[in-house]
Amino acid sequence: MNADAPGAYAGTGPCTVGMVEHLTVTDEHRDREIELTCRYPTAGGPHRLLVWCHGLGGSRHRSRGLAELWASHGFVVVQPTFVDSIEHVARDHPELGLEPHHIHNNGWITVPEVFDFMIRNLLQPPWWLARVADVGTVLDQAPTLLDGVADFAGSVDGDWVGVGGHSFGAYTSQLFAGVTIDLPGEGPTSFRDDRVGAVVIASGQGRNQQGLRDGSWDTVACPLLNITGSEDMGATTDDPNWKREPFLFAPPGDKYEAWMEGADHGLGGIGGNFPNFAENEHQRNIVQQTTLAFWRAYIAGDGDAMAWLNSDLPNEFGSPILSFERR
Repeated sequence: MNADAPGAYAGTGPCTVGMVEHLTVTDEHRDREIELTCRYPTAGGPHRLLVWCHGLGGSRHRSRGLAELWASHGFVVVQPTFVDSIEHVARDHPELGLEPHHIHNNGWITVPEVFDFMIRNLLQPPWWLARVADVGTVLDQAPTLLDGVADFAGSVDGDWVGVGGHSFGAYTSQLFAGVTIDLPGEGPTSFRDDRVGAVVIASGQGRNQQGLRDGSWDTVACPLLNITGSEDMGATTDDPNWKREPFLFAPPGDKYEAWMEGADHGLGGIGGNFPNFAENEHQRNIVQQTTLAFWRAYIAGDGDAMAWLNSDLPNEFGSPILSFERR
């Protein structure tokens, strides 16, 4: 890999990728089985762990391209299915009358009443806290995640982990970065986990939603990469700068932002092809390139990747739509 090239961190890596489509870990305290998909290198090791969190209504099947790319470059990539997945909502809330034909083949919800139910719950702490508990359980059991998988080589290193996600998943990754949120009845609360070495926030949240407010990012304690674009509007505002707030308000040092002209909430389709969001291969390539370099630098400790992130090369690769900034 020529780290001095604009496209140095694009393209499939040298590792053959294996996959366990359906893996479970159990949180005995909550009597919950967490469903995971895991992609992993079949040689080498030990391998650092990345946890990628889907958006509202999604599942472990989303963002396949990102997961396969990162695994091909030496990471074990785990994707949990959270309780806000439409799969779980359909099962756990039969009163909604949700049928298979109501769900687009990528999980998009086509019934307005169900969509309203999802949004109402998105704004309530139980779904936030369930995600934190699920990711924490994955981190607790990281060393044994792939025990018994015949073609997995080496081991899973759960001591220095990357956590990222898209949309609601970006909120989850912000919590693990150490943002402070206001929880009803409890006041300012942080879910910072010292095992998390860096986070990716793909189309995340700004102030005045889900407990985030002025000062929330003062307590961010790890490197972050924020990804958004000029058409990426928030649920409560049409100002795309709202999506920049995690980058702008976190303390300076090891903070990065990939801002793409024309990119909407789907960021080119990294989580699947949704109605009303544009597919864009160049945007997807930018997300793949910048996230891979970021993980390589801050989770794998790759000095070449760190130098690439702090050079002019990201903007050259992303030309003409990418503005790659650092603080």
